[in-house]
Amino acid sequence: MALPPVRPSVMAPIPSLSDRSGEDPQKLDLEALRRLRSELQAFQSFLLNVRNGQSKIQTFYTYVQQTREEVTVLVEQLKDGDSISQIKNLWEQIKENPLMLSPEEEHESQQQLHYLDMLDSQIRQIVFLIGYLTIPERLNQWLSQAWSGYYIPFHLVFEDELPVAEDRQRVLNYIAWSPKTIQGGIVDPVSGLIYRYSESLNSRLLSLLWIILGLAGSIGIVIGAASINPPGWPISKADVSTLLVGWAAVLLGVILHMAVGSTKRSKSQTGLPPILAVRNLLLVIDAHMGNVLMKLLMALIGFFALLFTAGLENLTPFNTFLVGYTLDSFLELFGANLEQRAAAQAAAVKQQLQINS
Repeated sequence: MALPPVRPSVMAPIPSLSDRSGEDPQKLDLEALRRLRSELQAFQSFLLNVRNGQSKIQTFYTYVQQTREEVTVLVEQLKDGDSISQIKNLWEQIKENPLMLSPEEEHESQQQLHYLDMLDSQIRQIVFLIGYLTIPERLNQWLSQAWSGYYIPFHLVFEDELPVAEDRQRVLNYIAWSPKTIQGGIVDPVSGLIYRYSESLNSRLLSLLWIILGLAGSIGIVIGAASINPPGWPISKADVSTLLVGWAAVLLGVILHMAVGSTKRSKSQTGLPPILAVRNLLLVIDAHMGNVLMKLLMALIGFFALLFTAGLENLTPFNTFLVGYTLDSFLELFGANLEQRAAAQAAAVKQQLQINS
């Protein structure tokens, strides 16, 4: 049974730019582009039904003709520009497709499949160009309303607008390679996350201060651990230098692991090394302050976990460096070991209670 196509809501005609002199012309263009994308994606879904045999293009030839007319009106009202010219050229090619010119006519299966492939490829290119033009403004609007450290998961948010993952990655790469496109945000094309940073210098300096205080506090905790001397405590004041060297090795391992991981992921996706702009260091610190402090806390837990499970004699620079480099795996292993010990202790207590009863 043929399925009727799902159409977007009926579109009101977009007024010309001269009729909307009080509004931003660029904003009007973006609105028109979004409507164009909605119309084309609905038509692309219909073509997919035709390809799968769920619909016949001859049955819904009036829908094809109406779509051709409406999209033509939308395309003609777009302002000229490099990307807009590409969109217009692609639409001219689409209009000349036999399925668009004479949708009521029958075609051989292979020939129709060829025409459908052409339409799908051309519509995909237009949708990509529309995403390239419209997505940055949407990102800027969201980032302007977000707090520092907030992030936007690009692939999840724009999956509907750009269904093909490769196209989303291309747009994300373009945004990352043109830093002035996004205001108040740092783009990580590897993870697909866009982090918000404060545009106030004082706020960025405050974030740097928090990280410095966190680092100083961690050093204070390490020194303080050697200063207390409860019964059975495995360290003393004489071990302060060993503890500080070990803590420095942990931090070095964490930093090196993050750098190596970032480089590997970047090369695997783009074939290029990650962008390292020293001038943006304060921006990166402000955007990632929460993550940095959390990583610092995890490193501190890993450091003391090694100390209390392996003993001071195994707190060598090499071992502590490995803890930092494999921090996530080490903490996961330590947590599993802790759970096993807790379970064994609980079983022993239960058995003791049964004996006493």
